[in-house]
Amino acid sequence: MNSNTRKNIINMTVIIALFMCYTLKFLLPSFYAATDKYFGLLVFFCESALLVNNFNVFKALKERDKELIYIGLLILIIFVNLLLVKSGFGAFFTAANFAFIIYSSDKIILTKKQITLLSGLYLAMLLYWLIFLYPAYFGSYYASFALNTNGAATFTTYTALCALIFLYIFHKDNDWIEFPIVLLFVRIIRLALWHRARGAFIILTCFIFFFYILKGAFTRSKKAYTVLLSLATFGSLVFVTFYTLLGKTGFNMQLPIFYKNIFSGRENIWYEFFTYFRHKPLTGIGTNLTIESFFEFNVHNAMYDILVIHGVIVFIMTMILLFKRFLAFREKACENKIVLLAVCVLFSMFFESFIDVDLIWADYSVNLIFLLAVINAKYDE
Repeated sequence: MNSNTRKNIINMTVIIALFMCYTLKFLLPSFYAATDKYFGLLVFFCESALLVNNFNVFKALKERDKELIYIGLLILIIFVNLLLVKSGFGAFFTAANFAFIIYSSDKIILTKKQITLLSGLYLAMLLYWLIFLYPAYFGSYYASFALNTNGAATFTTYTALCALIFLYIFHKDNDWIEFPIVLLFVRIIRLALWHRARGAFIILTCFIFFFYILKGAFTRSKKAYTVLLSLATFGSLVFVTFYTLLGKTGFNMQLPIFYKNIFSGRENIWYEFFTYFRHKPLTGIGTNLTIESFFEFNVHNAMYDILVIHGVIVFIMTMILLFKRFLAFREKACENKIVLLAVCVLFSMFFESFIDVDLIWADYSVNLIFLLAVINAKYDE
């Protein structure tokens, strides 16, 4: 067995193992309950294995590789900050895993066959979920567990967009595949509306706009692409500020279709987090405190989560790394429709994470790893 074959086998073993855990967490309530506390650690371990398998870490250390030193320093600062504020260490894996996955993305290179296999697994799991488990769980109210109706809609939508890659791999030579693609979107949109799931609806709306209406036009302009990336990241913090200030005025109205108020509590959550954060801007506030504005400790915004929990230094360092990687994706997206699809899914998740933390949630880490692998894959092998 040559080294390349061994590397491919290890890559697929690790990613499929993570995918199986992802599947079991959402499809099997007891597995979710038993593993949720340790899932961030599992993701960190798997990502470390992938990095070591694809990148000569020891050689890079010997040569004082600047990026490796950078990610090591970032992870160390995340750890030290949490120590300084006496935080729980579950938060460590949220920020560290996200930065680690972004850093490693250009080093984990899969082939077209491997991408096809993994996207096929997403499609198989999606069909099993929609045909067999979803009717049982939400038809008979069998599952009153962590996967609530909003969570179910987001999980279904995110999984469906990963599965869409499989269909588009074969779309070029098979026009008939457009029919199941349309059916898939009809089913997912109906499910999102049925659950009145704003997050899932944002993902779908953004994806349809970026991929089908704009047809990836933003990738053909470096300026437009950079503006969109800035909106997806720093714009998230602007949204938090504007939403909180407007919410404090007392203004409110009901969203059409969803029958929910525009201001339903996030403005209070975000303001309360700010009142703590302004006293510890460099280190962040950590997670060792109880908030009064919500029944659980949840920031409900991915970028704001990194900022307030881990501090300004961690946030800026994470953004520098993220911008470096994502700016490099632009030209690839211009040349390959599958890559464009993955880029559009990721941008859709950024915008959905204006109101949630799904972009950085450990449970969805395998999706992030997969989509980044789709972008960096070698499609000529």
